[in-house]
Amino acid sequence: MSLEWDGFPGELLPPGWSVGPVSPGRVVIRCDDGDFSLELVSVTTDDPDARLGVHRCWELRLRYDVGECAVTDPLLRAATRAELQAKLRSHLESLHRQLPDVADPIGVCRLFRAEFDEV
Repeated sequence: MSLEWDGFPGELLPPGWSVGPVSPGRVVIRCDDGDFSLELVSVTTDDPDARLGVHRCWELRLRYDVGECAVTDPLLRAATRAELQAKLRSHLESLHRQLPDVADPIGVCRLFRAEFDEV
Protein backbone atom coordinates (compact mmCIF):
# COMPACT_ATOMS: atom_id res chain seq x y z
CA MET A 1 0.00 0.00 0.00
CA SER A 2 1.24 3.49 -0.80
CA LEU A 3 2.66 5.61 2.00
CA GLU A 4 -0.05 8.14 1.12
CA TRP A 5 -2.66 5.72 2.42
CA ASP A 6 -0.96 3.99 5.34
CA GLY A 7 -3.78 5.21 7.62
CA PHE A 8 -6.47 3.39 5.62
CA PRO A 9 -5.87 -0.36 5.91
CA GLY A 10 -8.42 -2.64 4.31
CA GLU A 11 -9.08 -4.52 7.55
CA LEU A 12 -10.74 -1.39 8.96
CA LEU A 13 -13.40 -1.49 6.24
CA PRO A 14 -16.74 -3.09 7.07
CA PRO A 15 -17.58 -6.50 5.58
CA GLY A 16 -18.22 -6.39 1.86
CA TRP A 17 -15.66 -3.64 1.09
CA SER A 18 -12.01 -3.88 0.02
CA VAL A 19 -9.24 -1.52 -1.00
CA GLY A 20 -8.53 -1.57 -4.73
CA PRO A 21 -5.87 0.28 -6.74
CA VAL A 22 -3.87 2.85 -4.76
CA SER A 23 -1.65 5.71 -5.96
CA PRO A 24 -0.49 8.94 -4.29
CA GLY A 25 -3.44 10.87 -5.73
CA ARG A 26 -6.14 8.21 -5.81
CA VAL A 27 -7.46 5.22 -3.91
CA VAL A 28 -10.37 2.99 -4.89
CA ILE A 29 -12.58 1.20 -2.37
CA ARG A 30 -14.71 -1.50 -3.95
CA CYS A 31 -17.96 -3.04 -2.89
CA ASP A 32 -17.28 -6.75 -3.21
CA ASP A 33 -20.95 -7.66 -3.70
CA GLY A 34 -22.10 -4.78 -5.88
CA ASP A 35 -21.26 -3.05 -9.12
CA PHE A 36 -20.01 0.16 -7.55
CA SER A 37 -16.94 1.64 -5.94
CA LEU A 38 -15.80 4.71 -4.07
CA GLU A 39 -12.88 6.78 -5.31
CA LEU A 40 -10.89 9.17 -3.15
CA VAL A 41 -9.16 11.52 -5.59
CA SER A 42 -6.85 14.52 -5.21
CA VAL A 43 -8.32 17.33 -7.36
CA THR A 44 -7.66 21.00 -8.06
CA THR A 45 -9.96 23.19 -5.97
CA ASP A 46 -12.42 25.58 -7.55
CA ASP A 47 -11.82 28.07 -4.75
CA PRO A 48 -8.15 27.98 -3.68
CA ASP A 49 -7.10 29.44 -0.33
CA ALA A 50 -4.41 31.96 -1.29
CA ARG A 51 -3.38 32.53 2.34
CA LEU A 52 -2.48 28.89 2.80
CA GLY A 53 -1.38 28.21 -0.75
CA VAL A 54 -3.88 25.34 -0.94
CA HIS A 55 -4.82 24.54 -4.52
CA ARG A 56 -5.79 20.90 -4.10
CA CYS A 57 -8.35 19.02 -2.08
CA TRP A 58 -9.67 15.47 -1.80
CA GLU A 59 -12.94 14.43 -3.41
CA LEU A 60 -15.03 11.35 -2.68
CA ARG A 61 -16.80 9.95 -5.75
CA LEU A 62 -19.33 7.14 -6.09
CA ARG A 63 -18.93 5.12 -9.33
CA TYR A 64 -21.52 2.69 -10.61
CA ASP A 65 -22.84 1.31 -13.89
CA VAL A 66 -26.21 2.00 -15.46
CA GLY A 67 -26.50 -0.41 -18.34
CA GLU A 68 -23.37 0.12 -20.43
CA CYS A 69 -22.68 3.60 -19.03
CA ALA A 70 -20.37 4.30 -16.11
CA VAL A 71 -21.68 7.04 -13.79
CA THR A 72 -19.53 9.07 -11.40
CA ASP A 73 -21.25 11.10 -8.66
CA PRO A 74 -19.08 13.49 -6.64
CA LEU A 75 -20.22 13.19 -3.02
CA LEU A 76 -18.01 15.48 -0.95
CA ARG A 77 -14.75 17.37 -0.77
CA ALA A 78 -12.36 17.66 2.14
CA ALA A 79 -9.31 19.85 2.66
CA THR A 80 -7.09 16.98 3.78
CA ARG A 81 -6.78 13.29 3.10
CA ALA A 82 -7.15 12.55 6.82
CA GLU A 83 -10.42 14.50 7.00
CA LEU A 84 -11.82 12.62 4.01
CA GLN A 85 -10.71 9.26 5.43
CA ALA A 86 -12.39 10.00 8.77
CA LYS A 87 -15.68 10.98 7.09
CA LEU A 88 -15.60 7.94 4.83
CA ARG A 89 -14.73 5.49 7.60
CA SER A 90 -17.58 6.83 9.76
CA HIS A 91 -20.06 6.66 6.89
CA LEU A 92 -19.09 3.13 5.84
CA GLU A 93 -19.67 1.93 9.41
CA SER A 94 -23.07 3.67 9.45
CA LEU A 95 -23.91 2.25 6.02
CA HIS A 96 -23.10 -1.27 7.19
CA ARG A 97 -25.42 -0.87 10.20
CA GLN A 98 -28.30 0.57 8.14
CA LEU A 99 -27.92 -1.63 5.07
CA PRO A 100 -26.17 -4.94 5.82
CA ASP A 101 -26.81 -6.17 2.25
CA VAL A 102 -24.45 -4.01 0.17
CA ALA A 103 -25.52 -5.92 -2.94
CA ASP A 104 -28.50 -3.52 -3.22
CA PRO A 105 -26.99 -0.74 -5.38
CA ILE A 106 -30.09 1.46 -5.23
CA GLY A 107 -30.14 1.38 -1.42
CA VAL A 108 -26.42 2.09 -1.23
CA CYS A 109 -26.64 5.01 -3.69
CA ARG A 110 -29.60 6.44 -1.79
CA LEU A 111 -27.75 6.27 1.55
CA PHE A 112 -24.56 7.79 0.13
CA ARG A 113 -26.44 10.67 -1.47
CA ALA A 114 -28.41 11.34 1.72
CA GLU A 115 -25.25 11.36 3.86
CA PHE A 116 -22.94 13.25 1.49
CA ASP A 117 -24.93 16.01 -0.15
CA GLU A 118 -22.08 18.54 -0.10
CA VAL A 119 -20.75 18.82 -3.68
